Amino acid sequence: MRRWRADWQDADAKLPFLLVQLPMYATGAGGASWPTLRAAQAAVANREPNAGLVVLADLGEADNIHPVDKAPAGQRLALLALDTVYGRSVAGRSPRLAEATVQGDTALLRFARTAGRLKLAGADGCFAPAQALAAGDTVTLHSPEVARPAFVRYAWYNFGPARLYGGTGLPAVPFGTTPLTSV
Repeated sequence: MRRWRADWQDADAKLPFLLVQLPMYATGAGGASWPTLRAAQAAVANREPNAGLVVLADLGEADNIHPVDKAPAGQRLALLALDTVYGRSVAGRSPRLAEATVQGDTALLRFARTAGRLKLAGADGCFAPAQALAAGDTVTLHSPEVARPAFVRYAWYNFGPARLYGGTGLPAVPFGTTPLTSV
């Protein structure tokens, strides 16, 4: 993006870039190869000015990196373009984790652009399934297997469910091993 902006003499970053995050896909170079790549795509969209991300974590096929049903990806890309490029008042951006804190044995996740299978891990890095309760822009997580949560992740696998959505129906941006801060 930076090279294209330089080539187009776009020092003010007015040229928009809309990234389409890779969907779920079972084949990869290890259990965290695709989530690591998806996280890198999200980081670029967050870091670069005038960039947006279309999340496809809830889509995909185990054996096809190019899902047959293109309509959801196209619809989400159109919403993002209307929101970010054309300034229309549509919610075109997916919910993304804004803050992760811990209070006792409970993790509190606050999302920006609100609208699953979530997991918790203690300081040992061993993740365990968590029960989730969503209310407004916050998700509360608790696992009887983790006395003091230290990390949290969501949809952190090559292929599997991603069931956290905002009020507009857009899926949340996956995230992995996010450290929790105490409140």
